[in-house]
Amino acid sequence: MATLDVALFMENEVLRRGLEDMLRSSSPVGIVRNCENFAEVETCVRSADCDVLIVSGSARARVGAIAAGGERRRPKILLFVDESDVRAPEVLADLPVDGYLDQRELSAESLSETLRRITVGDIPMPVALAKSLLAHVGGQSAPASRCAVSLTSRERQTLELLAEGLSNKQIGTRLGISQHGAKRLVTSVLLKLGSPNRTAAVMTALKTGIIDFSRSG
Repeated sequence: MATLDVALFMENEVLRRGLEDMLRSSSPVGIVRNCENFAEVETCVRSADCDVLIVSGSARARVGAIAAGGERRRPKILLFVDESDVRAPEVLADLPVDGYLDQRELSAESLSETLRRITVGDIPMPVALAKSLLAHVGGQSAPASRCAVSLTSRERQTLELLAEGLSNKQIGTRLGISQHGAKRLVTSVLLKLGSPNRTAAVMTALKTGIIDFSRSG
């Protein structure tokens, strides 16, 4: 994996400083930028040097503005989530982020793996978040909408694996196909469901009753 330029945008100074130290000792990371306000984030994004922007807390309210800034190249956005997010995951569905990391699972290993996944096009999502999503929305499905979207059997399998929070590589292994083949299936599912990310895709499938997730997880 190429050396990464990573920026931090979070109001919790303890978390920010600890994460900064962890990132500086991570082999994939070359530069760590500490953004104390949104103006500094905008400067970082406009420079097109930032590869990954890590966001948490109230700073997430500005994620939409970052993603819609119109720059030719924006950083991948990694959102830190906590216990309150896992209890109410629906608020995350429409955020234009590229991955999630549960603060309770934070370690040098989990951070490095999440950065690796996000840079190869995966949208990492903690299993706890996926399961919470299933539990929260599972009873709100609408069977009458099942015919609104037509998925192939492979796409349905892929959707179930997305709900388990699996990466493209893991999906490929479970389906017996290549990682690139899995990525194509995931992209197809997101396009058919009109979803900006994996979380939104799972929510859409649950709400519309496209597929029965009762056996998942």
